[in-house]
Amino acid sequence: MVDTKKEQERDELHRAIWAIADELRGSVDGWDFKNYVLGTMFYRYISENLNETLESVFRHIEESAQGSKSEGSYAGLFNDYDVNSNKLGATVAKRNEKLVKLLSGVANMNLGSVHDHDIDAFGDAYEYLMTMYASNAGKSGGNFLHLLMYLNS
Repeated sequence: MVDTKKEQERDELHRAIWAIADELRGSVDGWDFKNYVLGTMFYRYISENLNETLESVFRHIEESAQGSKSEGSYAGLFNDYDVNSNKLGATVAKRNEKLVKLLSGVANMNLGSVHDHDIDAFGDAYEYLMTMYASNAGKSGGNFLHLLMYLNS
């Protein structure tokens, strides 16, 4: 029997990711796009209201695990999420414009409470993004997957 709620949630997630990809098409290659989407989803997941800059937030997340048994899971987690990369745009204004579109796209995803969903939003998003950009699958992209596996354990 097909779980229609689960399929509807997954379809909605895929449509939202595709809409973000359309917005950013041509400026960020697929492999980098995956890192930005997953990083932003994670950022949204941990807090809807952090008022610090993304880079500072990511640094604090990684530092918060130092000295704990989960330190290895968080070390370098956001290395691929470079908010100052020229891949996002040639100027700070262009980079910010792309980041705002990315944040808005992820903010509009119907993620709700992670406990209310029948899908694994991060796992499904990762799998979908890997499928979208399969030609780059040989690149190392295990940081997010490693963390997601740790969080789900």
